[in-house]
Amino acid sequence: MFRHLTLLLLTLLTLLPAAAQEPTSDLLFEPKIHNFGTFSETGGKVTHRFTFTNRGTKAVTLARARVGCSCVKVEVGRRPVPPGRTGYVDVTYDPDYRPGEFSKEIAVFTTDNRYTYIWVKGVVTPGKHPVTDNCPYPLGHGLYSNYKRILLGDLAPGTPRAVTLRLGSDARSTITVRWRLDVKTDGAPAAAKSSSNNLDALPFSIKLPTSTMLRPDDQTEIKVELRTIAPFRGRYTVNLIPIVNGYPATPIPLQVDGSL
Repeated sequence: MFRHLTLLLLTLLTLLPAAAQEPTSDLLFEPKIHNFGTFSETGGKVTHRFTFTNRGTKAVTLARARVGCSCVKVEVGRRPVPPGRTGYVDVTYDPDYRPGEFSKEIAVFTTDNRYTYIWVKGVVTPGKHPVTDNCPYPLGHGLYSNYKRILLGDLAPGTPRAVTLRLGSDARSTITVRWRLDVKTDGAPAAAKSSSNNLDALPFSIKLPTSTMLRPDDQTEIKVELRTIAPFRGRYTVNLIPIVNGYPATPIPLQVDGSL
């Protein structure tokens, strides 16, 4: 048993140096850094081909590359590169939704686990994205929302609640959005049902901006704030009806539950 353990340890010690990652000076990248310059976020991916010279005494083969961001894709040439000859590494950067300055380090590995580094950098200017990226629900008359329905759940007494409603416009001209509220009840007290469209009879208050102006392809956020006035039981659905330039659009139901 002892002899077998000794042989296993010797085998592992023999393999460790081969598995260790070591830097190499055989791969000469000129230059090691590529600057993409300034380009638009929505202009598509950009690619640069790095070339290197094998300065060693035997052929090298690239195995893989490692980078810490999904925004960078790397393709290495996998053919053996004899001494004095050149190989390549293609680096692609995806700027979509990544505005601002960037600098990315790429580790390039050979098949014998040696490595060197190259870099890409640049500046991405913000681009124009479709309104539906952030506001997928069309309400009509060029207005879009991030909510189709708002399920607020229990509204506890004395605890204010707020919902962030994002609005976007793809209208050809500026639009003004105002709000009309239509209240429905489901399991609420009979007294409330008899005056369900009277906001003053609600056991909670709702606060929205009086009006919101949106230019073409513009987006904004508004707060829908609720606060309990009196303890209540049952369910209320408040239809938030956007009035776009005087025309009613599709309501956004806001569901509120009370449990006293």
